[in-house]
Amino acid sequence: MSFVITKKLECIGEDGRVTNYCSGRKRAWIAVIKGCHNGQLVREFLRGYKDYTEANGPGSRGVYKYFYLEEGNIYEVSEPKSWRNTEYYFCIIKNGKVVKMSKIGVVSFFQNQKNTSPGYHKMLERQTGKDMSDEEFFTWLRKGI
Repeated sequence: MSFVITKKLECIGEDGRVTNYCSGRKRAWIAVIKGCHNGQLVREFLRGYKDYTEANGPGSRGVYKYFYLEEGNIYEVSEPKSWRNTEYYFCIIKNGKVVKMSKIGVVSFFQNQKNTSPGYHKMLERQTGKDMSDEEFFTWLRKGI
């Protein structure tokens, strides 16, 4: 059985009405890690759905973004904890639970997979504007284009 969970992140100080007070704030976001190319992680940012029902008057606290995370993907998360602290971590969904991982673990996973993540392959197709056969894909990886 494949699980999908909802991850709720508070958008502390993100609302446009309070940007004077919190310039340089780290935003709440989640990205799917699609692969690793030349030691750099390839990310695709997810769209979060904002909810203002618990917001305070200026919208500086109580605004939440909801993300839907599927089992089988690796995610990078930027989760504001307070005005000054933001937690960054990598995770997977396993049996409906968030399981954190280290960046080293994520990079080594993709290096061991030789960047053959189906999501990475599809992203390359979108970037190049053409369908890639497996042979073209592996040729592209070997050349490092």
